[in-house]
Amino acid sequence: MNLNKRRIIFSAIVTGVLGTGLGYVISYIFPSPFHGWTFYQNLDRKYMIGGAVAGALLGASQESIRQLKKETDRQDDEQT
Repeated sequence: MNLNKRRIIFSAIVTGVLGTGLGYVISYIFPSPFHGWTFYQNLDRKYMIGGAVAGALLGASQESIRQLKKETDRQDDEQT
């Protein structure tokens, strides 16, 4: 198994940036009605961080699965 780590990292970064943008849009569309509670302070930043982490994990996972599938398909073609 030889995975291309540069492609995995690139995919994680790109989807992390998209997740950050999605977190920002969600915090802009759905602002918190609770302003006095400390948990709800800087909620837009928490949404952005959560979106970035989720995007990076999903992007890296997707690219890893794509590469593993390509490798197994190649191995199956060699066996037949």
